[in-house]
Amino acid sequence: MPFRSDSLQLCGVQDGDSLTAVAQQPKMAATWGAFALWCVGGGRVVRWGKAHSGGDSSSVQDNLKNVQQICGTSAAFAAVLVDETVVTWGNPDRAGESSKVQHQLMSVQRICGTDRA
Repeated sequence: MPFRSDSLQLCGVQDGDSLTAVAQQPKMAATWGAFALWCVGGGRVVRWGKAHSGGDSSSVQDNLKNVQQICGTSAAFAAVLVDETVVTWGNPDRAGESSKVQHQLMSVQRICGTDRA
């Protein structure tokens, strides 16, 4: 997409205003058949791959805001959010379903995955 000089003006930025940009290094996690890409604290997780391996997060996509960390198992993902809660998706037999223990997944700082958990 070519640069448009009027784009900043449409946002209300005027000549002489200062802008600050923060470049963030994207992070990536993987299962055996899917990938998840995000920027720490960002509001969006991009995922692709086989649906039964965590490639489909549509059921939790609205909950994947302000992601701090994501880890993968063999076929599921878990994300730690800024509020220190956890969101999971993917194959329920590989830790993709956590609703039964959701009330315990609070004050989580870091998370890691194994083959099935």
